[in-house]
Amino acid sequence: MFKPFVFKKKLYMFDTDVTGIAYHSKHLEWMEAARVEMLTEIYKPVTHFLDEDNLAFVPIHIDIKYKTPVRFEETLNIEVWVEELSKIKVVLGYKMTKEVDGKAALVSSATVELVSVFGDTKKPRKLPENLVTAIQKSDVFKATESLV
Repeated sequence: MFKPFVFKKKLYMFDTDVTGIAYHSKHLEWMEAARVEMLTEIYKPVTHFLDEDNLAFVPIHIDIKYKTPVRFEETLNIEVWVEELSKIKVVLGYKMTKEVDGKAALVSSATVELVSVFGDTKKPRKLPENLVTAIQKSDVFKATESLV
């Protein structure tokens, strides 16, 4: 049953610009933190990817849509899930929300395409079978069809 991984992030002054609104590139940092935590939960710590699997990921496309500003001391709920899985590529979906008047307000949404590469040579590589299996068996796998 599909259920995105949720990562919470409280905003601090260093997350904002002079206006007190979150700086636009910070969304990428928060998405990366959510991705790392999701992979740690469903597979293993990302630091082990290099050591044990000789695996790293390189982003090849990022699409972010900003909807509502987020400010100092507000808390974000960052949802992340796997949209698509192929032999060498993972597409992640993201939705960031904050609470406004007791309801979730969309802050931003995004997709990130990642290509798997060998950690040492940085050349494209097939995703390890144990990672593919972990993703497919997890609740964060939203794709209706896997291309693996």
